[in-house]
Amino acid sequence: MRLTRLELKGFKSFRDKTVLEFPDKFTGVVGPNGSGKSNITEAICFVLGKSRGLRAANLQELIFNGGVGGQPATKAVVSLTLKDDEGRKHKITRIVDRDGTSLYKLNDKRTTRQRIVELVGDSEYNIILQDDVTKVVEMRPKDRRKIIDDLCGIGVYDEKRDKALRELEKVEERIGQTHLILGEKQGYMRELKKERDEAIKYVDIRDELRSCKATLLDKEIQSLERRDEKIDELTGEMTRGREENLKRISDIKSEIQSKNQRLREINSEVLRLEEEKRGTKITETRGEILRHEDRMSILAEQLGSLESEEKEKKERVSLLAEEERKVREQMESVEKRTASLGKELESEAGKSADPAVESELDEAKNRVYEARSRIKALTELNVRKSEEKKTLEMERESLESKLKNWSMEEQGKIKDVAKLKRDYDKALQDFKGFEEEYSRANREITGLQARLEEQRILLGKKESELQTIMRASGGLQKAARAVVGLKKVIPGIQGPVMQLGEVANPEYNLPLQVAAGARMHHVVVSKVDDAAKCIDYLRKKEIGRCTFLPLDKIGFKPAGKPPAGSLGFARDYIKSSAKFKKVFEYVFGDTILVKDIAAAKKIGVGSWRMVTLDGDLLELSGAMTGGHTPERFEITFSNIEELEKEIGALDSGIGSLQAEYDEKSRVRSRLDQTLAKLRENLRQSKEALDNTTFDKNILSERRGNLREKLDGIVGSIESLSGQISENSMEVKKLEKSVVHDEKALAGLLEKRGKGETTKLDSLKDDLRDLEVEKTKLNEKKTFILQQMGELKSRVDQVRSARQEVKSEMGSLETKVKDLHKGLESLEKAHQSVGGEIEELVKERDSAEEELTALSSRIGEIEHGMEGVSQKLNEFIIEKTRIQTRLEDLKREFGKYEGVELLDKSVKELSERAEKLEADLVAFGSVNMRSIETYDVIKREFDDIMGKLDTLKSERQSIFDFMDKIETKKRNTFMEAFEKVKENFERIFADLSDGRGTLVLDNPMNISESGLMINASPGGKRLMSLDAMSGGEKVLTSSAFLLAIQQYKPAFFYIVDELDAALDHRNSIRLAQMLSASNSQFFMVTHNNNMLKYMDSAIGVSMVKGVSQIVGVRFNGEESPEGSAA
Repeated sequence: MRLTRLELKGFKSFRDKTVLEFPDKFTGVVGPNGSGKSNITEAICFVLGKSRGLRAANLQELIFNGGVGGQPATKAVVSLTLKDDEGRKHKITRIVDRDGTSLYKLNDKRTTRQRIVELVGDSEYNIILQDDVTKVVEMRPKDRRKIIDDLCGIGVYDEKRDKALRELEKVEERIGQTHLILGEKQGYMRELKKERDEAIKYVDIRDELRSCKATLLDKEIQSLERRDEKIDELTGEMTRGREENLKRISDIKSEIQSKNQRLREINSEVLRLEEEKRGTKITETRGEILRHEDRMSILAEQLGSLESEEKEKKERVSLLAEEERKVREQMESVEKRTASLGKELESEAGKSADPAVESELDEAKNRVYEARSRIKALTELNVRKSEEKKTLEMERESLESKLKNWSMEEQGKIKDVAKLKRDYDKALQDFKGFEEEYSRANREITGLQARLEEQRILLGKKESELQTIMRASGGLQKAARAVVGLKKVIPGIQGPVMQLGEVANPEYNLPLQVAAGARMHHVVVSKVDDAAKCIDYLRKKEIGRCTFLPLDKIGFKPAGKPPAGSLGFARDYIKSSAKFKKVFEYVFGDTILVKDIAAAKKIGVGSWRMVTLDGDLLELSGAMTGGHTPERFEITFSNIEELEKEIGALDSGIGSLQAEYDEKSRVRSRLDQTLAKLRENLRQSKEALDNTTFDKNILSERRGNLREKLDGIVGSIESLSGQISENSMEVKKLEKSVVHDEKALAGLLEKRGKGETTKLDSLKDDLRDLEVEKTKLNEKKTFILQQMGELKSRVDQVRSARQEVKSEMGSLETKVKDLHKGLESLEKAHQSVGGEIEELVKERDSAEEELTALSSRIGEIEHGMEGVSQKLNEFIIEKTRIQTRLEDLKREFGKYEGVELLDKSVKELSERAEKLEADLVAFGSVNMRSIETYDVIKREFDDIMGKLDTLKSERQSIFDFMDKIETKKRNTFMEAFEKVKENFERIFADLSDGRGTLVLDNPMNISESGLMINASPGGKRLMSLDAMSGGEKVLTSSAFLLAIQQYKPAFFYIVDELDAALDHRNSIRLAQMLSASNSQFFMVTHNNNMLKYMDSAIGVSMVKGVSQIVGVRFNGEESPEGSAA
């Protein structure tokens, strides 16, 4: 792998991006001092992660500082490109910014320095800096030798050797300690053997005595066990009987629960049926039938009226048709007469003397005749309309009279409805109020049943819990357990401490039990006298000892507040009755809870009595007790007093609830009767209200129909009045017109000549009369036809209305039939609901009586069980005493486990035991532990001897290991030394025409040896480095450094001004040697003669603090690879 390219930007004096190409094996860097040549060497050291060769106190000083008046760079970037034998390029980049942050990149991807080292190696000797030669010259021989140590890596052997030496020191120390212990134990064992022999004799006598005592204990245990078995047999029989009774009670309770459930179902069903009965549709159905029948009656009246009207209108149409026929005949007769007069008039018209006057006279006469004809027609029309109006007015008066009577009757019905509505609302209010009271009574009874059952179940649970706690009292000490059995005999016994309180937080159960310790077994009594009685009992019965805490005397003065860092006082985590507060203050004292031992240490061990959450106990004396705690403690806190109070309260509460339930049941029976009466009263009120309301609605409907008809008649009268008035006004206008026209006619007659009446005038007058008659007949015909049209239209309307009425009546008849059928079903259902309610009430009363009987049965069984329970308690007390004694005997007998039992009588055993005890007393003081101690010491002595042998073996192993390490170290070092020595001798000969060598001043101990450099430059005598001249020292040191470089070949080598102190001849030889090498060299130099042997050179100059470069290849051309951008 070769160095092919170097890029710098912002690095020291290289402000701009600068690219250096290295195409040749031997490249030089030249330029004046301070131009930045060595900065190129530093850049290579920097990018390879080497700290050696960097002339800066920190990385920020490597960034371009601005030069002369320039802008400082923000970061320094150096990239180095290596090309391997396969032509692959590896670009290594390092960047540092003003914050001192540095990062590496490999082929433009971020990486670590370790990865760079793995790629190029970590040799420090492929780069020779300016002061390296001086350092070699000034080094002590041992420091030079350490260079070889670093080259061959034998430092690891030194580390192993140092570690082995430390282990050896420990082993030697343990061996010395072991010898001291062995000496002490040998003297101790001689004295101990004498005591051991005496103790063995003592043990033999003691063992025989133990056999006697064990046999006596066994015989007593067998006697007590036989009595215990007898008690078990008796209590078993009683318990079975008691369990049978409990089973019977349980079955009765189950039956009671079933009965209660049935009662709840009956109550629910009764309420549902009551609601159904109260909400029946019988009354509504009856009312609907009456409403429909009344509607049918109204429709029948309407139908009769419509049929009469239709018949009358048809008759009127027939009369009008006959009248119209007569008018038509009269009109035909008038037409004939008119035609005849017309012919006569035409023949006489030609005889007139003045046709103009005649014409004017005819027009005037025509107007008069037409007006009079119109007056007559209108007058006759008004007469007919007046007659029609009079008929309508008579009918109106009749309808108004009927309407008034119906209105008065309707008002009476309205008042009746209001009164009945008030009566019904009151009845409904009374019923709802009572129904709510009835429902509330049912709910109360149901609730009482549920509460009774809950309380009985809870009582059973509490009694079971109490029995469990009492059975668990077997964990008490025998004396405390015996005293608890006297609780009924001595009422002042409150119970053991463990049964008078409970832990407020279950997490603190363990520490509180540990803190309480043996005081959990202390028995609390009300007075000192109670304690005295208990102590006297224990003494007489020889049961044991117990501590008593009289409430009238016990006391403790607690501290004010716990220290910081604690969880509080232990006593504050116990829940109990107020009267037992001072008991728990005494039991726990000022013991505080802490999280762990570390927390206790912070508070101060010995300053308080403390217990940790893990159960570790720290006493005021400084004593500490702790370690593994079993997962389950035999004894825990449980507040039995509160439990007994709860049981008593539950028992009392059940009695009260039962009495209340019985009373509520009696009250409900009375409510059933009252509810039935109110329901019937409500039904009657509702029926009366509905009937009256239906009558009122029928009247209102009839009145509405009559009002509608009356409004139509009034409208017709008003219309006729208007027509008559209009006709009268037209008559008046026509009469005025006639007066005017008659005056004009008189003038015309005077003009023609008075008395000149001709036949023509007579004919004209006759013709006018016929025209008037014709007009009158035509108007009469028109009026008759109009009346006929109106009558026919009304007949059609009446016929349609009659069909609608018939259709509605048919529909109503069908509905009424269906309603009658439904009414029959409802009445049957109503009777059935009443029967169901009655049956359910009877069933409920029967069930309640059965419940009372069952409850009484439970009381009888429980009363019978009281005697059994009393006897069982006596057996339990006796059994407890026997078990306590058996436990003590067995516990005592357990001490004799494995002891041989003797086949002798109790008397023989007692006498033999007495003699053996006297013999034991004669021994006086015997060191019984000497037997065990001697064996232990003997085993310890043997173990120590074995350990000593092991330690000696370990020591030898360490010596052997150190020898192997030293051998490997020496071989590795000498291999490297010989190779460097060979390189040095060859290089020195090439550089100086002399000879030189490397020598160890203590070859037998390379760790303490120094490296001497001896040489004879230029044919001089062989001398050491210290004896040489300055130039000779530089030449020899340079050869040594080059020899080191060649020991571990690198991809490229850098030498910075290595030739600075060499003369011309030696410089040339150095250049020739480097040029002839197959390795790639990069050399900074001031010697122009060196350039002759280089393949290329890079010139460095500086302008205003910024370095510039130019590359030259010595083929006569400027190198294109060296450039600055």
